Amino acid sequence: MPVEYAQNQALVDAVMAVVNDETYDEFQPIREQELQFQIASMVATNKDEEIIPTTGEPVVVRRISPADAVFLKGHFRVYICQCRWDSSSEVQQTAMLHRALMRVNVEKTLKGAIKIGTRKPDVTTFQETIMRFGAWEDSLIQLRNNLQTAQKRAKEVAAEAGKAK
Repeated sequence: MPVEYAQNQALVDAVMAVVNDETYDEFQPIREQELQFQIASMVATNKDEEIIPTTGEPVVVRRISPADAVFLKGHFRVYICQCRWDSSSEVQQTAMLHRALMRVNVEKTLKGAIKIGTRKPDVTTFQETIMRFGAWEDSLIQLRNNLQTAQKRAKEVAAEAGKAK
């Protein structure tokens, strides 16, 4: 099941549209530092050479290392699963990009230097994407439904306990 990488101008345009959209205040540091991205689609195939979704996240952001910077321009590499991209709505696509770009970290050190890196996945950055886009993928919809069911059941149990007194 090999994965191939290819340039795709539509994906470049989509990523840059999100980065440059000033309604996303959270990406202001990326804009201020004029960070650059190398963007490629990921295409996985099965043994019958049919296109299948890649494993893991649909959009992956990786820092370009100092050694890679010798060969690559920019600060980050962005890989997007072409299969999942093509099967997603525009809102889902934007949410996938937002979630991945939230991993980009730009901060000032105590000496005033700019430090560029990636954040580890955390609830805060993920929550910001959910607040903007809602439950955009099946696993989030399922989680929401499970939480609502659990909340309803907890209320029923509390009501039954109140009646038993």
